[in-house]
Amino acid sequence: MALAGLSPATRAAQREILSAGKRGDAAGLVRALKCVELGAVSVCTALHRLARRAEWLGDRSFARAEGCAPVLRVASELAPQGTANTLWALARLQLPDQELWATIGAQATKQMPEFEGRHLSNLAWSLAVSSQDDEPLLQLVAHFVARKAEAKELSPQSLANILWSFAFVALWDSEALRAPLAAVRPCAGAFNGRDLSNTLWALCLYKATYPEDWNQLLRSLAKVALAHAASLSPNDLTSILWAFADGTPQLQERRLRGLDQSGRPRTYEAFVGSSG
Repeated sequence: MALAGLSPATRAAQREILSAGKRGDAAGLVRALKCVELGAVSVCTALHRLARRAEWLGDRSFARAEGCAPVLRVASELAPQGTANTLWALARLQLPDQELWATIGAQATKQMPEFEGRHLSNLAWSLAVSSQDDEPLLQLVAHFVARKAEAKELSPQSLANILWSFAFVALWDSEALRAPLAAVRPCAGAFNGRDLSNTLWALCLYKATYPEDWNQLLRSLAKVALAHAASLSPNDLTSILWAFADGTPQLQERRLRGLDQSGRPRTYEAFVGSSG
């Protein structure tokens, strides 16, 4: 956020965004958003910093009240990354304003051909967790996700997040899902624990839609799970074990035995008991 050539009020607001973000001051970020001269980049930065530290807010009502007007004012100026980040922030902050979602959604629709995989991931996640009923936008996201998947332009994290989001909103378009589902096995080796957990959770719902051999996929993901077993968080471990329980009994027994050898509980029940 360059300060040269700006009014004193704008310079003060931009400095407040930087300093409030560093010291964890949600109220300071909201105060900065009240500056009507802030540009799109500054507004997006302040909103994104608020959302990344949503635990600062406690009662989020004041952020909801103050956050909508500046975003509406600069919506048409947002670049693709700003649009995607803003939608992510709106979902994270639980801002339900329908005019705001419609405005930023329209901007996303126009910019979709310019979106990178991480932008599509943010948008898919936003639609999932905000429970926004925007079927045309969801279908457009699915279309461009399929194109990115076919071109191998989705990172493992983006792919995992997108599949989780699609499963969460119950997207059942088999043609739209074909390419991202087929991209799972080539990406599997690069998944971290959270990517693996999210992907397996989604794949259990999409088992009948998966375009390749399901057992081969489970074998591939089981190898990744074993590699990460010692460092998996309790939540990720629980999700992974639940997903593997939906596989064949032979694979399930082999996988759980392997996880036990890595120092983790043998069964889901043992894990729950040991974690209190």
